[in-house]
Amino acid sequence: MLSEEIISSQRQIAQKRPVCWLVCYKDRPLQGIPPNSDGPHLLVYSTQWKARSFLKARRKYFEEEPLSIVGIDTIDILKDLVLTPARDPDYSPPPSGVVIDFEYSLKKPYTVISPEDAREIDARKLAHALHKKYPLEKTDIPGTTGPAIKSRRWITIAAGGLAGMLGIVCCIAIGALAWTNLKQVPAIAGLDATQIPSTTPAASSTSKPVTLSTKLPTLTPEPGFLAYAPEGDEVILQESFDNNDNLWKSYYPGKVAAVTEGHIREVSYETGYVNTAVCSGCGDYVDNFYFQADLALNKFKNISYGLVFCTSENNNYYVYLINHNSFKYSLFKLKDDEWITLIDTTLSDRINGYPHNNTLSVYFEQGYMELFINGFKVDTYNDTESLRGGWIGLIVEDAGAELYGDNVFSYVR
Repeated sequence: MLSEEIISSQRQIAQKRPVCWLVCYKDRPLQGIPPNSDGPHLLVYSTQWKARSFLKARRKYFEEEPLSIVGIDTIDILKDLVLTPARDPDYSPPPSGVVIDFEYSLKKPYTVISPEDAREIDARKLAHALHKKYPLEKTDIPGTTGPAIKSRRWITIAAGGLAGMLGIVCCIAIGALAWTNLKQVPAIAGLDATQIPSTTPAASSTSKPVTLSTKLPTLTPEPGFLAYAPEGDEVILQESFDNNDNLWKSYYPGKVAAVTEGHIREVSYETGYVNTAVCSGCGDYVDNFYFQADLALNKFKNISYGLVFCTSENNNYYVYLINHNSFKYSLFKLKDDEWITLIDTTLSDRINGYPHNNTLSVYFEQGYMELFINGFKVDTYNDTESLRGGWIGLIVEDAGAELYGDNVFSYVR
């Protein structure tokens, strides 16, 4: 099989969630040669947004080209593509190296795997380089052994390419999230730590908790990292919680929500009740905005946590939740003291287990919502009777653990 045939088959597959995106020249991959390197390299991107940004930036440096991006279905197919030739006589012969998340501004590091290393590297380490979980592994993929994976910077990119298929096997889990009304919100029922999907790294109740005296692991909110980067004229909020100038507070009297030691700490001491922290000094988020934050619990608990937005003083808002026990996410709307399920609990292999933090993002445009977990879009929803405006904030669904938030990045368009 030639690379053109693999690309053609990938275009025909109705992929629900590709594991990465490949830049193609006509019907074959685009190839580039980094400085101080030999041999061709494939251009691979961990998110569709990053791949599209590359195409947009490339037009500033080159004439119009027949370029496109293709979702790759599985890690193993990407591995095969490294060794697959193309019909195009201008295509450099394999093996090809791999360049992950290159962008022209050179402001951020990206990963380079040389052709020699790519020939020998196994699919698990290739998945690790893409920050993916390899479906056959039950533990985090090590990245300290085997052929070297080096971070480099490069400028010139030549035409050429290969392509292939990549995909992640979805896990199956058990569990449900039950909500009633705000003043009597039950905890998540029925999920035991032993019921974690076998294909997801299992968390343990004996895991070392997040150290509360230090900040959570930081993910610098630069435009290239964001699911939706600002276009230049937005009002941007970057909150690292060095102080409380933005007036973060608990939405409900008697609850704990305090800025301390470089993050916000949120606790619900009453079983069966939520606690919501809002940014009362961040302004009003109305028709079109983006909101992102890093979140983690200090204990391995079966408790959901996440983002709130469009929060008004009359007890109406949206709730975007994840659970690091069941590895599921959900979307709710609180209106007139009644919980409305918008997206029921849904499994996602993008959720990190305890004690790792998770970055949640939401893009909102007049009721249309795009939901992201750790940089990957997992779902969309269009609320035709959407809430209008309000504060942004964080929520912990029940008692038993403390929620810590950091690196809030948001803007209003």
